[in-house]
Amino acid sequence: MKRYWKNYFCLALFAAALSFWMPRFAAANDGSAADTSYDFGEVKQGERVVHSFFVKNTLAVPLKIARIDLSAPGMTTRVKPVIDPGAAGEIEIAWNTAKVAREVAARATVHFVGDQRSDLTLVLSGRVTPEIEAIPLAGFYISLFKDESAENSITLINHRDHPLIIGKVEAQSSHFSASLETPTPGQVYKLTVKVPAGLQPGRYAETVELETNDENNPAIHIPVNILVKDLIYASQNVVDFGDIDVSQLRAHSDLLQTFSHMVMVRRRSGQFEIKSIVCDLLPGLSVIRTPQSASQSFELQLGLKPQALAPGVFTGDIRILTTDPVVPELTVAIRGKVK
Repeated sequence: MKRYWKNYFCLALFAAALSFWMPRFAAANDGSAADTSYDFGEVKQGERVVHSFFVKNTLAVPLKIARIDLSAPGMTTRVKPVIDPGAAGEIEIAWNTAKVAREVAARATVHFVGDQRSDLTLVLSGRVTPEIEAIPLAGFYISLFKDESAENSITLINHRDHPLIIGKVEAQSSHFSASLETPTPGQVYKLTVKVPAGLQPGRYAETVELETNDENNPAIHIPVNILVKDLIYASQNVVDFGDIDVSQLRAHSDLLQTFSHMVMVRRRSGQFEIKSIVCDLLPGLSVIRTPQSASQSFELQLGLKPQALAPGVFTGDIRILTTDPVVPELTVAIRGKVK
């Protein structure tokens, strides 16, 4: 059960980001007519949402459904695969909301046989209220420079019918301290994390554990992610190219953009220069720097040279040499696998 709460907060953050970026889809009229979106309002987490979309076949021949792709966990469909000419077919979509939270949206993409018509996208959206909700985010994401301190808070709201008592707060870390306030006992809690000045530059991923009186969920794990930046810092410390099918890249140059990565190198204030960039993976890796002259920030575009790649796992470093006396060198790790 301890792992459940950790997974919930990760999923809640992912669901919030997904709902923010999810586009709205309009109906298409080349062979069918349908309402393509349904707002189910507000439900409690774990409830099952069910809605039927009715698709009218305006063609003179049967409209055949090849498959339906679903975008979110817990979604299922029920449908008759053939819609007769002039008839309306029912596509039922059900969504078990146990693994999503907050403002959410999910889509079912209907693919038809052959070229009868283009794909039809059906969208379910609404708000899923979890038993315990974290506002504004389901975790801490703190960025600061090494000589700075920082403080951030989240509010935990109990939406259940019975009180939730949070007792002990454990943060076994020298990188931050945590404290808990109780604006409304049993219902509302305010959790605050303080990061001291002087931490070494780097990324720290830890947790705060809250003990509760709930026998089924005795602990809530809140992620604490801290980025401590030096005077000059890179936006990424590691670039992973993943699995690379080199034969596909050599045959289709347009795929190269898929494996392109951008790393930003910035100074807290004032300009500096990049004297040189040294990479022990060359000639299989290309690095394009913008701008070439002195600046407060630089963009490094990392790409692959398919003709120079050999099969196997590769690891290495990019060393960025600067004119700054405090941070004369930055290192970005590179890895991937060529098939």
